[in-house]
Amino acid sequence: MADALLARAQFHRSEIGDHGDSYEASLLAGEVQLELKIIVKEIFDHLRSCLDYTARDVVERTSPLSNKPVYFPIVGKTFASKDFKGRFGQLMPGVAINHPAS
Repeated sequence: MADALLARAQFHRSEIGDHGDSYEASLLAGEVQLELKIIVKEIFDHLRSCLDYTARDVVERTSPLSNKPVYFPIVGKTFASKDFKGRFGQLMPGVAINHPAS
């Protein structure tokens, strides 16, 4: 699934930058057009899903008994680095315990 989502994101990206597309329309209008916003959002949604599928794969390989929700740990700039280990443990349960060097 991650490969398919990545391919879809790459396809969307390849559609940006051609003559007559939403990127050119945005440049000509001087503001980002709705269609371009939607394309960019879809690209990032697909890439985020790829990370989540990858995180799920890592958890299944290191903690096969875990059936908790799994998400790739992405945090904001203001997130305290001292809190990351706990956040990682929440989002990717069992990985830090079973592979502490990871």
